[in-house]
Amino acid sequence: MAETVSRQRLWQRRQIRKGNCMVCGKPRGDSGSAQHCMICLRKRRLHARAWQRKRHGYKPWHPGGRGHAPLDGNEGVSDER
Repeated sequence: MAETVSRQRLWQRRQIRKGNCMVCGKPRGDSGSAQHCMICLRKRRLHARAWQRKRHGYKPWHPGGRGHAPLDGNEGVSDER
């Protein structure tokens, strides 16, 4: 029993083969991702980080704390400090 592939998935596969982002269709460029452009990759990371923070109770990174700075630059840095 072969499952049919949705039109959305077929479009995504075509975009990946062309070297475009599978979400928006823009060129991936040097994003370092196999499937996303820089904009979509940043959105995906932010969403995943927020989901983990909510699920596991993680606190945002801040200067002087443990670990390295986030890839997006200054997320977690507040103006209150």
